[in-house]
Amino acid sequence: MQDSYKIVSSSILYWFSQKKWFVFSIIFALIFISLPTPIGLSVPAYHSLIILFMVFILAMMGYFPDSRPAIYVGITWLILLCIAYNIWVKPKPNAVKVDDHLSPSIKMES
Repeated sequence: MQDSYKIVSSSILYWFSQKKWFVFSIIFALIFISLPTPIGLSVPAYHSLIILFMVFILAMMGYFPDSRPAIYVGITWLILLCIAYNIWVKPKPNAVKVDDHLSPSIKMES
């Protein structure tokens, strides 16, 4: 019983130490979202403050060598999402919408 407790607790502590920046950013993002906009601070300024905080987290992740692969994987994932969006989701500029509700008896004049 004692050994299994040590294994589980050490696994949880190891997981938390490896994911500390992710957990840290999620906790603070939830705090920022739940707080009302401070008095005297406009909504765009408040959004800028949140973005600066996320840039700070990203900089801290880049500072520590163990966290850098997460940045590389995240950037790669965002690039793949942008490519997939442009291929499959984004509407084409020359796409003509065909309206099937028009009756076929209507003839267009040239």
